[in-house]
Amino acid sequence: MTHLSYIELSRDALLHNVRVFERTKPQSWFTAVVKANAYGHGLAEVVPILEGSDLVEAYQVDDLDELRALKSVLPVSWALVYGYIPVSQIEEAMRLNAEIAVYEFEQIRELGRLVRDNDDVGAGFSIKIDALLGRQGILPNTVNAMIKEIDRYGLEPTSAYAHYANIEDTTDLNHAEAQEEAFEKAFAKLEARWPSIGRHLSATSGLLTRPNERNTMVRLGIGLYGLYPSAPLARSHAHLNLQPVMRWISHLAQVKTLPAGHPVGYGLTYRTTRPTTIGIVPQGY
Repeated sequence: MTHLSYIELSRDALLHNVRVFERTKPQSWFTAVVKANAYGHGLAEVVPILEGSDLVEAYQVDDLDELRALKSVLPVSWALVYGYIPVSQIEEAMRLNAEIAVYEFEQIRELGRLVRDNDDVGAGFSIKIDALLGRQGILPNTVNAMIKEIDRYGLEPTSAYAHYANIEDTTDLNHAEAQEEAFEKAFAKLEARWPSIGRHLSATSGLLTRPNERNTMVRLGIGLYGLYPSAPLARSHAHLNLQPVMRWISHLAQVKTLPAGHPVGYGLTYRTTRPTTIGIVPQGY
């Protein structure tokens, strides 16, 4: 079958982008974020390229369905599942060698039960801290209680992490600094209990604007695919020369010239202001 419209993915562009960030990051390692079918690029296409490069150490997805898809492509991969995993799905996630985000006490209880009842099941998890974001995560004032619950079951977290609320399209970093302060206070308690615990706050935007030598991991998402998180960051970091991985290819079904004042398209979303040559691309519906 001949497709009139299709996309092409550039292996060279993908690896170029990883190498760019490899030079940019502090002393930390990357997890490649391949959620949402690798940001629409195709998980089954992107992961084998990255795996063959030795440039990333783990892959991050959002839920159990995405974890299954990742494991079908790369069965032995270390996967981080940082979206919502119902308690009823934790056992399958553990058997698929995943590390999950923990922010509820019932998750710890289920992990403890699994380790107690199964010799062949591990308990990989990171503690997600709500550092002034207001989404998933434990509040800093509940960290001590979470430590006690984890100790009760003899478990140990791999890392603790948080998300910035807004650092990609603002020059006002007051909230980002407040988030960092909240995270540091919470993390200090965790580090006092587990001195080797890892930590991470940065996705692509954080790596570009808030590099921190103490962070042990970077969640490399949209930048991996050659896109900047925002227009301001695209301007301020144009020197990085990120290369879009995806190329959309189609055909011109018709080329014609419309007079001034002529409408174009459904919804009358555009009207020409002068004689205009337009091309019709057979895409959409």
